Amino acid sequence: MAIMGAETDRTTAGVAVASPGGANAEKPGFRAEGICVHFEGVKAVDGVDVTIVRGEVLGLLGPNGAGKTTLVNALTGFEKPTAGQVWLGERDITGMEAARLARLGVARTFQSGRLFDHLTVLENVEVAALTGYRTRRRAVARAREILAMLELSHIADRRARELSHGESRNVELGRLIATSASYLLLDEPAAGLNEAESDQLTTLIASLPERLDCGVLIIEHDMRVIMRLCHRIQVLDHGKTIAVGTPEEIRADAAVNAAYLGSVDNEAAGENDAAS
Repeated sequence: MAIMGAETDRTTAGVAVASPGGANAEKPGFRAEGICVHFEGVKAVDGVDVTIVRGEVLGLLGPNGAGKTTLVNALTGFEKPTAGQVWLGERDITGMEAARLARLGVARTFQSGRLFDHLTVLENVEVAALTGYRTRRRAVARAREILAMLELSHIADRRARELSHGESRNVELGRLIATSASYLLLDEPAAGLNEAESDQLTTLIASLPERLDCGVLIIEHDMRVIMRLCHRIQVLDHGKTIAVGTPEEIRADAAVNAAYLGSVDNEAAGENDAAS
């Protein structure tokens, strides 16, 4: 799936990644400063700054328990920050409810799927399209457009409970696109996918910033996805940011290797030894 209308400066394993640029890159519209989320003395997130730029994919990386999902919850209205501020443009949206944030252009997916099992694929996407105050007719038309874009038109009339895991993940992404949000936050979208499904999803996500003029933040443990997809990567450990940079800078960062990448590489090596 090609990215149209943008200069492309990286192509990895067949996935073209566009360079963020222009006025959108100069004026980040979604940012957080000093975000803290504490639970009975546990500092799940402790003073994190993050900026999501339209036209860019930002990867959020870190070991289990680093605070990644808690941070996204705080950014999207599912967890009230203990301290810090979240801004959408010049508007302070700290602690705003998720439904209101979705109408303002901030939407997210979850680690576990949240489709309406009793509805069809088309109806699931249609419900999300109504977030933009479209009429039912316009919402249905938009839902059909999105399913065509995702190459899911052939399952439009299938009930969500009948879908495979990979199909469900793609429909979840379709629902997110249907909100017409300017900022999309994805929590482990490739979890449970096989390599072919993961590659297909990566290609699709890579195309979204330019196709939809949006910014994307992605939490993902699959290093193939993160390193191929992201323009920038922010690494958390014990609730704090330990590094921000390009994929090449992150892979070379000693602190990141000690906290995360080293353990990932060791796990991969162990799996290879067991298979041999």
